[in-house]
Amino acid sequence: MKKLIAIFVLVVFSEILNAANFDACSVVDVRFGEGVNNGHVKFDCNLTGLPSCATATDFVAFDRGTDTGKQFLAMFTSALAASLKVTGNVKSSCPTWQSNVASLSTLIVHK
Repeated sequence: MKKLIAIFVLVVFSEILNAANFDACSVVDVRFGEGVNNGHVKFDCNLTGLPSCATATDFVAFDRGTDTGKQFLAMFTSALAASLKVTGNVKSSCPTWQSNVASLSTLIVHK
């Protein structure tokens, strides 16, 4: 039974990783908008599977006022400085402070 559960978890997890909204993209720039929340990043590629509110298809938004947002900021600036690639997923919504950009959910930085 434990093996069956472990296999199920691995299959589900691998499907989630394979369903990235952006994969091996380069960070073009990191931007701050007005207010304490508004952080967003421009990529050199277009994202797929975005919510209907996300008309800016080469951006993701994150809340730079939260601990998670500060971690995203550090990861994005590191990727930009070191010319690394990023892969990740977005939520099914856009934030109120950047209503045409999908909200970031997960992020991986890699070579």
